[in-house]
This record gives sequence, structure tokens and C-alpha cells, in this order.
Amino acid sequence: MDKVETNTAVPRGQNLSSLLRSSTMAIHGQVEGGDFMKKIFSGPLTEQDYYLYLWSLVQVYESLENSMAEHQSEQNISPVYFKELLRMSSLQTDMEVWKSFQVEIPESLKKTVHAYCEYLQSLSAQNPSLLVAHAYVRYLGDLSGGQMIAKALGKKFVNSQGLHFYSFDQVHDIHEMKQAYRRGLDQIGSQSPDKVQALCEEAQKAFEWNGKVIQALSIASEGMANGATH
Repeated sequence: MDKVETNTAVPRGQNLSSLLRSSTMAIHGQVEGGDFMKKIFSGPLTEQDYYLYLWSLVQVYESLENSMAEHQSEQNISPVYFKELLRMSSLQTDMEVWKSFQVEIPESLKKTVHAYCEYLQSLSAQNPSLLVAHAYVRYLGDLSGGQMIAKALGKKFVNSQGLHFYSFDQVHDIHEMKQAYRRGLDQIGSQSPDKVQALCEEAQKAFEWNGKVIQALSIASEGMANGATH
């Protein structure tokens, strides 16, 4: 993915949730516009394509959620650690449904996804408060755009029961959940203003990493369409 030029200077006097949104707006749009995401909404997405996407999500969420759980009681993580948002159980349920479409994972996709997972694990070991930026990108994305993805997939795969990832069964009100998450972010920003700049920069990195995964999925999908195995 081409690197987006971003202005990393964070203005003062704004809540962390607002700053995260404004500082990632450009790269967010680029990641959403990736070829694989276009396939989900309007292109010829196969069950094998989706299996690769699901496999990637499993790897990333396992690393992210294990890391967040390890540090859940820390003051700059606990305000946004909501157990009702955890996705691994739903992902494992979905993998059982989609395993009949299992294909060999291309090495290029493995390399990209595992590099992101290793990066998350390094944050957990060295600077765990920055994990919040990656959780922000994933969970608020799942609660927002993820719901549109679910509708698109429901139309493509009308017989599939393997879309639990997008259903937040323990969340009674998605809008209120997003507001609660933003309040948690703002609490972190208020209690640790020295972390705000780093968190905004890290959120940009989180989108970059997710963009790399999406790009790797696009290449893998094209390879399958052309009969390639690697």
C-alpha cells in the first residue's frame, strides 16, 4: 500500500477520540478503498477469498486480544477494555463454518499477517499502552463499517451462517457502545496527555498495517483466480 502523507502534529484542546478520527481520516479512506474491500462490496468475491480474509482476522485478533488481556488492568488500557467486544469466540465459530472452503494460505499473505502479529506482540512487551490505537481501529471499525460488510456478505453468501464475527450479541446498543468506547478513549487522553501524540501516530500505523493485510489479500485473491498457488 502506498504510504499516505499525514500531518502528525496533533492540535491541543481536543478529546483523544476526536483526534484519533481526524488524524487517521486520510489513511482510513485509502484502506477502505483497497481492491479486496471493493470485492467485498461490489466484486466477485468467492468463498475461498473470504476464507483467507477470515484466517487473517483470526491471526490478528488472537494477537491483539491476548495482548490487551495481559494488560487489561493498566490505567491506559482498562477504560477501553470491553469484554463484550472480544471477537475470538465468534471468529472461531465462523472458521468452523468456512473450513469446507479452506485453501492453502499463500506465503506472501502469511508473511504479512505474521509480521503484523509480531508487531502487536512487540508493543505488548515494550509499550502496551499503544495497543489501544490498534484496538480502536479494529473495534470501532467492526461496530461501524463492519456492519455494512456483514450486509454485503449476507447478499453474496445467502446460505452462509458463518458471519458471527459481525454480530455483537453481548452489546445491547451499538451506538451507545461506540459512545462508551469514545468516552474511554477520552479518559485515557485526559489522564495521560503525554500519550496523545503517540496514540494518534500509532493509529495511523494501525491503518497502515491493516492496509498491508488488505493488499496481501488482494494479491492472494488474484493468484487464486489465475490458478496460482503461491
